[in-house]
Amino acid sequence: MRSHTYWWILGGAGAAIAVLLVALLVIPGADESDTTGDTTDVAVPSLSLGRAADQVATEALTTIYTWQPATDASPGVGLTRAARWLTGDLAAAAAAPPADPPIRPPQWSAWARSGDVLRASAEVIDRPTTTETEATRTVRVRQQIMHATGDLTPREPVVATVHLVRGGGSWLIDDYRVLPGRN
Repeated sequence: MRSHTYWWILGGAGAAIAVLLVALLVIPGADESDTTGDTTDVAVPSLSLGRAADQVATEALTTIYTWQPATDASPGVGLTRAARWLTGDLAAAAAAPPADPPIRPPQWSAWARSGDVLRASAEVIDRPTTTETEATRTVRVRQQIMHATGDLTPREPVVATVHLVRGGGSWLIDDYRVLPGRN
C-alpha cells in the first residue's frame, strides 16, 4: 500500500513539472502570434513590410478604379470606397462631398445607360523605396468594361506612383499620381 502512495506522489509531481515546462515554453510565444496572416521575418524585416505595402497599394487602386456608372455618381465614389487604405489629404478628399457637377469620363452616361461595370486589377511593377515608415510603389491598373451582354472591353492601362506611410502597424496611402504616357 505504501508503494502505491509513493508512485502516485511521484507521478503527480512529474505531471506537474511537465505542465510547468509546457507552460514556460508555450506562453512566451503567445505574444508573438501573428493574427494578420503576414509573417515577419526578423532577419529581413523589409520583405514583409514590402509585401504589406504592395497589398495596400494594389487593393486601394483596384477599389479606386472599379466603377459602377449606373449607381456611382462619378469615378470619385471609388476613392470613397477605398477610404480605409487612405490617410492625410487623400483621406480628406475621399470624405469630402463630390464635385458639383461630378467629373466623369465622356463615356460615363453611355456606360450607365447600358449597365456596364468597370472592373479594375492592379499590380506593383516597381518598388523604388521601402523603409520602416515610408514606401513608394509604381502600380499598373488595368480596367475592363464588363458589358451587360457579357462582352469585355479592355481600357488603356493607367500607371501611378503610390506613396505610402506606416503608422500604427499599418500602411496607408497618403498620395498617388497618375504618370502620363506610361502604361
